[in-house]
Amino acid sequence: MPQRRPKRGLAVWMTSTSLPVFVLDERRVVLVFNRGCEEWTGWEAADVIGKTCELIAEVDPQRVETVTGLLAPPPEVYAGQSCAVAVPLLDRQGQLRDGVVHFFPLGTTPGDDRYRVLGVVTPGASSLESPTFEKDLSAATHSRLAEALRANQQRYSAPFVGHGPAMQRV
Repeated sequence: MPQRRPKRGLAVWMTSTSLPVFVLDERRVVLVFNRGCEEWTGWEAADVIGKTCELIAEVDPQRVETVTGLLAPPPEVYAGQSCAVAVPLLDRQGQLRDGVVHFFPLGTTPGDDRYRVLGVVTPGASSLESPTFEKDLSAATHSRLAEALRANQQRYSAPFVGHGPAMQRV
């Protein structure tokens, strides 16, 4: 019987490293959400993989959309430009975890406009010193909006008895 080689390589590293790494497809669907992302966010990969990353206005640490909203890359990334975005994350337990998400477009073949996006998080970083970030108004605006939403939610949160559509409108 042939001896099996130990599993190695990029895929094994990406899923097992403590550095938060994720991959999105051209539709912004999460394909990879590694152990480092699980530790940083408090969410299991099974809860996040397959979800679409869309910017959201409501910040609720108990909803997976809060995490996937912060993983949504700016439009420039899908045009082939790398960028970084400072994100204030409320993890699943409601603890603030600052970080910087670095987005890298991964082209498939020459002439193919469908990009996969590699995201690498620098946990604990709360500001960006990259000159490309300061030129990227949408990324800066997204970061400031996320921080303002988090601050306002903490300041004005009130317990609600019901969670139905009528109470949500209130």
